[in-house]
Amino acid sequence: MSFRPSFIQQATLYKFRYLVGYGLIIVILFFIIGADIGNVPHGISQAEMNQAVTSTSMHFSLDMSWTINGGYNFLQKLSVEAFGLSRLSLVLPSLLLGVATIILFALTMRHWFKDSVAVVATIITMTSVQFISITRSATPDILLPFWTLLLLYAAVRLLVKRDKAFLWKLTIVIASIGLLYTPFGVYPLITIFVSAFFHPHVRSRFRHIKRLRLFLLGGIAALGLVPLGIYLVTHPSAIDTLTGFSLIRSEFNGLRHGFMAIYDFYLNVTASGFIGTQIVPIFNLATIALAALGLFKSIRDRYMARSYVLLAWITSTAVTAFLMPSVIALTFVPVMLLVAIGIDTLIVEWYRLFPRNPYARIAGLVPLTILFISIGSGNISHYFDTHDHVANPYFSQSLPAVQQQLAVEGDYPVRLVATEDEAPFYSILKNEHSYLDVATTLPSSLDIPTFVLPSTGKTFAGKTPSRIITSDRGEDAVTLRIYRPQ
Repeated sequence: MSFRPSFIQQATLYKFRYLVGYGLIIVILFFIIGADIGNVPHGISQAEMNQAVTSTSMHFSLDMSWTINGGYNFLQKLSVEAFGLSRLSLVLPSLLLGVATIILFALTMRHWFKDSVAVVATIITMTSVQFISITRSATPDILLPFWTLLLLYAAVRLLVKRDKAFLWKLTIVIASIGLLYTPFGVYPLITIFVSAFFHPHVRSRFRHIKRLRLFLLGGIAALGLVPLGIYLVTHPSAIDTLTGFSLIRSEFNGLRHGFMAIYDFYLNVTASGFIGTQIVPIFNLATIALAALGLFKSIRDRYMARSYVLLAWITSTAVTAFLMPSVIALTFVPVMLLVAIGIDTLIVEWYRLFPRNPYARIAGLVPLTILFISIGSGNISHYFDTHDHVANPYFSQSLPAVQQQLAVEGDYPVRLVATEDEAPFYSILKNEHSYLDVATTLPSSLDIPTFVLPSTGKTFAGKTPSRIITSDRGEDAVTLRIYRPQ
């Protein structure tokens, strides 16, 4: 009688299911961060250019302009100095932080759910368009989910496992400091702490912290916030960068636009394309359904600490997302936590439909497996297909063309004409090409080879470019025009 169930288990690698699952996570993660990383997205956005200028000009001086997103700025500066200016060197910090973020998510899921749910939730999270977009972007957007998940994981270890308590308390302090240095990080931080403090179990754990350790943790937090405090006092406008108040005011003045933006970013599952540099819709219909199921389960279990905090967090996130719909990093972690709860609920309720018979239970796995594979593969296809088949003028493909022509020119003077916004970014190339002159207007006379970016909309009157470099775009294919003295 025992032969056939054992045979089925062996044939389906049942004993090694979690090892296979976590191995699959590693394979998918490396595919997501490595697949054609130098070319997808196709070009560099203005936000990525601005970030590169901030990072490469970073220096520890009294103006402290490096303070906000300081860790990311430092990593990107090291990357560019080590590997030169390229899309890969610019995005490398996001890739590393993306790996750390998904590891933290997987570890948190393992403490909250069974391994089967943790594996599925991690795969769906890492294949989401939202995660792929912020991980493959050369902007600090990944910092918000990274610090948030570090805070959550440390809190879970402190409240559930209770091992190495001081280490996790210190990690909570560090993650909280990180969130305060990150734009919009104050919103999840306040929501999590306020909602957690009102839960009896969390209050009880807080009261048991020794006074000496509490003072030590408070001192570390105060010391860590000194650079931020100095910067905010000397640069009050940076408060708006951290909180997004001006963005909130502008959106609040157009409530109808806020509703439409939420619909376009998150709910319009029949559309496919870009809003700015962001692929929409951010979530597919199956992910929305799982998140809705998770929300229903959280409401039903609202007295549990996890559900209590998550419901408060979701409420806060809904408000901030409505006021700032373009800040998609705000919704990533809470929605994915709801999806994980939805997956757990779906698996539990699905198994209740079948008797405790190995044949029926294995057969019941088939439709669930198909569903989860479809969600993950559909998200990956949505991201790469949209970038491959939908032209996006917000991404510039001129950098490789400029670098290619600079190599051709050798050690001779060259002029590059760029827009006011792009000029600081291309000036970074002076570190490798000291003979490069970056201008924002056409010279009165063509005395040296001059490269003109198509974004300037400028050409030399009566002169024909000696060469025009194009990309594989169907529209706006010109990436550089080259003029030479006659």
